[in-house]
Amino acid sequence: MARGTVALHQVTMATMVLLSTMVLLVNSESPTEVVDVTTDGDGPATIVALEMTKKLHNMERILGTPVTLECSIKGTGPLNLFIYYDRIATEQKKRPSRRLHLDTIYDPEKPDELGARYVIEEFKKKDAGMYRCQAWAANGDAKSSVAELKAIDPCDEADCNALEQCIISKGYGICTCDFPCSDDDAYVCVGGSTTFKNTCHYNRWKCRQGEASLTESDMEVVDGICPDTIERTEASCTVYGEGHVTKFNNDYFSFRGSCSYKMAEDSRDGGFIVYTRTSACGENNNANCLNAVTIYVDRVYGFSIERGWLINDNGRSRNIANDETLSLHNGLVEITRINKVMAGVIPSKGIKFFYDGLQYFRISVPLEFVENYDDFTGFCGEIPLTMTSELVGRDIGRLGEITSLPGLMTSCESEIVAKDAVCLKEVNLKDAFEDNDALEGCNEAIPIESYYENALSDVCSCDISKEENYCFCNVAYAYLENCRQAGYDISIKVEYCRANYHQRAFKAEKIYFRRYRWY
Repeated sequence: MARGTVALHQVTMATMVLLSTMVLLVNSESPTEVVDVTTDGDGPATIVALEMTKKLHNMERILGTPVTLECSIKGTGPLNLFIYYDRIATEQKKRPSRRLHLDTIYDPEKPDELGARYVIEEFKKKDAGMYRCQAWAANGDAKSSVAELKAIDPCDEADCNALEQCIISKGYGICTCDFPCSDDDAYVCVGGSTTFKNTCHYNRWKCRQGEASLTESDMEVVDGICPDTIERTEASCTVYGEGHVTKFNNDYFSFRGSCSYKMAEDSRDGGFIVYTRTSACGENNNANCLNAVTIYVDRVYGFSIERGWLINDNGRSRNIANDETLSLHNGLVEITRINKVMAGVIPSKGIKFFYDGLQYFRISVPLEFVENYDDFTGFCGEIPLTMTSELVGRDIGRLGEITSLPGLMTSCESEIVAKDAVCLKEVNLKDAFEDNDALEGCNEAIPIESYYENALSDVCSCDISKEENYCFCNVAYAYLENCRQAGYDISIKVEYCRANYHQRAFKAEKIYFRRYRWY
């Protein structure tokens, strides 16, 4: 076996010119494989019709494994044989086909035979496509065979959790936190001067939390890369989507249950308490609906805000209109509806709350209102005495630090659920927003990654108002509202969530939302 071009022997000048012309017409970029058949004695050799003795054949191969493509011919020389990657047939684009570096299979004792072999040491997705074996003989005969090489991705069957990535090793798909990352500098600030090299390194560290300690290969400490740490003046706790909770300290978990739960309480005097009420809903009770939020102030006054922008004030109820402000209990509480969100404030305490009438509720407590770390209880947890913009939360559900969510009644059932999507639906939350500077700015202040994970998990498990993309849009609007509160005006593309999405969801649930008088 010889590599490269096999020299021509005893070929007339006219034949060489003809052969060169043929080669140039095929492809002028690379040399071809050519073999001449010598004469036998005084007369010329017998002309043998060109025959393809071994053709390419269609194959399916696992990514990461070796692949061999091989073809061979027989006929009167000079013979010309090569294999190429057919870009036009594969990509449907008018681009030159890619010639391959081949092994030539030639035996001088069999001058009328020629073979070509192309070996892919590690099959990658870019290698999949159409391949052509093309042959010519000096007498003008031509033969070809075409085959398709298809890729089998073992990661398609891998059930990785939201932070793991699947890597291919020896033909198997393995879910791991030890996925490779580049060393490109696109710094991600976590706190102070601690800087991850890029988002991949940061995600890998989050995936490894609870399993391995942070190593120098995962982060860099670089002076001057991160901006000065921004001290926050308030701590917030959010419930959104299918039971997703972000606590006051930015830790997060997801739960599912039908009960009333204590979200937050000022344990010093009970002067402020928030309860949320959830229930199973949807076609097969596979959704988790936030029905109402009840707030007690100073032990003397309580009110509820419910689905459909409804306010229940000591037995009387009404919906609130857009841009309308209502004052409750002689100014103890003020609520204004800002587009799709009811924004409330308790002036005496500086506490603010936000509710979109569906699945999003957020409460913000000023740090100056907090004296000790354990002043607040409830599933929102304690409030740190200092908060920074770089405080990184942990998935305490996955880490096992929270295993259940106690309800107000012992008969209540609830469970902490993993956000491991097992369906095959394609969800990219960032694509749902108009791509602009506001979105990029909000993504830096409020990373969209955890919302993306929750959107994927909800779409896979939720079965309510699918025609409205309900479960996806609840997460999208939660991110939009948090961005708005942070000062970033982002917008959702209408092909993902309708502009009147909330109203359509209310109608689907037969909820009245335009009763603007107390009843």
